[in-house]
Amino acid sequence: GGSRPSKFELAKAGTIFFQDVDALPLEAQSILLNELEMGFIQRIGSQRPIEVDVRVIACTSARMEALIAQGTFRADLYYRLSTFAITIPPLRERNRDIPLVVERILRRLSAQLGHRFSLGHGVIDILRRYSWPGNVREIESVLGRAATQVGTSGIIELSHLPNILRSGNQYAGNVQSQTMPTLSEVERATIIQAAEYCHGNVTQMANVLGIS
Repeated sequence: GGSRPSKFELAKAGTIFFQDVDALPLEAQSILLNELEMGFIQRIGSQRPIEVDVRVIACTSARMEALIAQGTFRADLYYRLSTFAITIPPLRERNRDIPLVVERILRRLSAQLGHRFSLGHGVIDILRRYSWPGNVREIESVLGRAATQVGTSGIIELSHLPNILRSGNQYAGNVQSQTMPTLSEVERATIIQAAEYCHGNVTQMANVLGIS
C-alpha cells in the first residue's frame, strides 16, 4: 500500500547498521530474524512481500551470552548475526590507538568549527593514561567539551580537561569508581557547554558535538 518504506528498503543494495543491537525488544528481534532468514519484508497493511538485498552489521558492548542465558536476547538471532564477528578491545587495552582516535576527532571538530584544533603540552599523555570507561564516545565528549572552551585559539590545554582526567589516582589501572562520573553525566555537561558556546543554536550545537 502507501505505507512508508522500511529501513531495509531504504538500505537496498547497501548496508544497514544496528547499533547496540542488544537493546532490541524481543518482538523486534523476532521480526529481524524473520527478515534475515527469509530475505524479504512485508509493510504493515500490505500483503505483498518485498525482497531485500542488504548487508547487516550489528554492534554491542553487552555480554551477549549472559543476555541469552537471561532470555532477553534470542540465541538464534545472535548466531545468525555472528556469522562473521569482529571483537574490538576497549581503549584501556589498546592505548596506543588513542593518538589516532584523538587526531580523527580533532580533524572533525576543526572542519565543523572552521578553525584548527591541537593539543597543548602534556595533554596527549594524560589522554593515554586515562582508562576511558566510555571508550571512543567518552573521548569525543571530552574533546567536544574542550573545543567549546578554547575558542579560536584552538589549543586544548590541561585546564580544559575534566578534573577526573587530571587527577593522578584516576588513571588506567588505578580507577576509583566512587568518584567516577557516569558517561551520561559527562555528556550532559558537554551539551550544556555546547549550548553556552553556540548561544542555544541547536544546529551549531549538533555540529560541535558531532551528532544529528
